[in-house]
Amino acid sequence: MVSVKVIIALCAVFLFTGVAEVESKSYHGKPTCEDNLYKLFCEFKTLVMTQKRDYCLRARDKLNAATLNNCVVKDPVKRTFQGIQFMNLFRSNCRGLDYPQAGCGEIQYCLKMAFDKSGKTLLCDEEKSVDKCYQYAMKKCYLAERFRDVVVRQAFPKVCKSGKSYTMKKPVLPYCPN
Repeated sequence: MVSVKVIIALCAVFLFTGVAEVESKSYHGKPTCEDNLYKLFCEFKTLVMTQKRDYCLRARDKLNAATLNNCVVKDPVKRTFQGIQFMNLFRSNCRGLDYPQAGCGEIQYCLKMAFDKSGKTLLCDEEKSVDKCYQYAMKKCYLAERFRDVVVRQAFPKVCKSGKSYTMKKPVLPYCPN
């Protein structure tokens, strides 16, 4: 007869192994959001530059498909800088449509607040205001929590340790010939 201790030990081993496999698949099996955005950018830009509602909606859908469920954020700073560039391009060409999806327009104001007008410099002294903005947006849009996590909890602390701003020196998205 097998003792209770042996059964418990075997269950613990199987449970631990199962959890480790699930964790490794959920991280290592998915592409990074940064890579997805890099690959999508030129197609996204082509669609939104038409300034036609149906093309803008298609671009927004492709963006959400590439970033919301099918990837992991490896570099929150790069992801934040990519996000502001996508948002600025969408806002200037797709007027009247919420970004990143319907009912979540508040998110774009929070992200915009984190940067200078050019979208190339993260304003470290705006961290608290950006956090409050995302907290307010979370009441209306479930996606705001994801944005807050990447921007406020990860990107700001990573680059704002000693300065009042952080400028990304290298391009985070490809050049798209038109």
